[in-house]
Amino acid sequence: MEHWIDNVCYQEATFIKEEITRFVGRILLNNNEERCYIPFSSKLSKHIPVENRTILVKECETKSGLKYELFAIKVDHNWHLIDLRKINKLVHSELILNNSEVIAETTMQKGYRADFSDQANVWEVKALLSQSNTIEYPAMKLDRANKQLESLLKLQADHWNIKLLFVLLNPNIETLTINKKHKIFHEHFEKLTQQGMEVLFFKLFLENTVIRLEKTTVILYC
Repeated sequence: MEHWIDNVCYQEATFIKEEITRFVGRILLNNNEERCYIPFSSKLSKHIPVENRTILVKECETKSGLKYELFAIKVDHNWHLIDLRKINKLVHSELILNNSEVIAETTMQKGYRADFSDQANVWEVKALLSQSNTIEYPAMKLDRANKQLESLLKLQADHWNIKLLFVLLNPNIETLTINKKHKIFHEHFEKLTQQGMEVLFFKLFLENTVIRLEKTTVILYC
């Protein structure tokens, strides 16, 4: 079955399993097993059960050597967009509605690469995937996440305004808890918020042929 979204044709398939390689999975499309590129920052199975899920795929645009790439996955009758490149484009479009000076993928001081920035602000985007209406973040220990917050603290000390923008791929998420098991991350997050970091939330909806972001409020536990 084909789905046309933003003038792009996506095909329904079935997700079989993730491979050991982080960005690769196996899918069943038109009764043929194929390898598929997964444009997400971590293993999907760390967040939701993925085997035998209905998915949307398109022809691969990257140089990965794979024929298809994953676009969205169906969970409880709802499509969850997981293509991080598309998500960042949607966020950029949302930000420039109010500020035409917002630039994507800016290299800041000491080589730090921000998702978005202007002359005074830095935005970092985190896409959250969960089957339930509550989520812990980060779900797993990530050294790069700790290093990123360290870099944001340095930018904050240099008088940049830091804005952390969470995109809820499941629009039913109501509560976010910063995981205290990851002590360094938790300490950095608390310090950033105490020093003025703004935390923003957007729900992402994929309905029929329409993708939209909607600003929302979520209960945040630190």
